[in-house]
Amino acid sequence: MEIQQINITEIKEYEKNAKKHDEQQIKNVMQSIKEFGMVQPIVIDENNTIIIGHCRYRALQRLKWEEVPVVKIENLSDQEVNKLRLLDNKLNESDWDLDLLLEQVGEIDWSDFDINWNLEDDFEEDDYEEIEPEIEFTKVLNEESNYIVLKFTNSVDWLQACSVFDIKQVQALSTRKDGTVPKNSEKIGVGRVLNGVDVIRKILGDEKNEN
Repeated sequence: MEIQQINITEIKEYEKNAKKHDEQQIKNVMQSIKEFGMVQPIVIDENNTIIIGHCRYRALQRLKWEEVPVVKIENLSDQEVNKLRLLDNKLNESDWDLDLLLEQVGEIDWSDFDINWNLEDDFEEDDYEEIEPEIEFTKVLNEESNYIVLKFTNSVDWLQACSVFDIKQVQALSTRKDGTVPKNSEKIGVGRVLNGVDVIRKILGDEKNEN
């Protein structure tokens, strides 16, 4: 595979590109290029039309790059080129191993990126029934123990908290009306009650290690 450097003005987008790239994705790719450089060249055909890398191309335009690394493929028919273009987008789609994702994502600072890891399951609300929790939570926790409640509004922060406090996944409370457990029912976005003393020791221990 030969990588060439060509002027970005020579590259053309494929007019019928079926893969959409929203503003958030383009900005994230821009940030990735800023931090790590251009680690994947754009793939173009003999007419310099993009086969693979439309989002990277748009990010590079905004970053005002002049020279762009590309791989030029010149031995494919128009049909084969379009087949490769569609396959590249489709074959990159896959599910995550949530345990491994939790382990790795929670250890990384994602503050420079705006990423939704899509950890929540897609489901129709009518397919589920509510199951009463064992403990009733109210606006005021009138319990014998004292509480500090932490709220996480996005999956990345929650993953980081899970990593810091070694929170393991547990089976979600919701089941289908027929009693079966839905696929990927072990949800990350489920609250926990932790031992406060253990949490304090964990935080203080980490601070001592950093110092």
